[in-house]
Amino acid sequence: MDRVVQALIASIAAFETALQLGRDDDRLAGNALEEIAYHLGEMDPDERRQFVAAVERAAARWEADDPGRGQGDWVRGLPGQLGLS
Repeated sequence: MDRVVQALIASIAAFETALQLGRDDDRLAGNALEEIAYHLGEMDPDERRQFVAAVERAAARWEADDPGRGQGDWVRGLPGQLGLS
């Protein structure tokens, strides 16, 4: 599960960057984020708890790898941004 979360985080970050840069593929990135949120929204309560716990572990690793950049806080906020909390 942790590897899936890491891959998902990287994907979300890439899509958000594309949206922020205003590239022509904004619609593609927005649709991809909506699709990710939809599928994650289909998780049952136990799967959501596991997902949030895995996100927390990933955030801690990101902070350990690159302290002081605030990436851990951004990672921790993803479940809320995706409507999962």
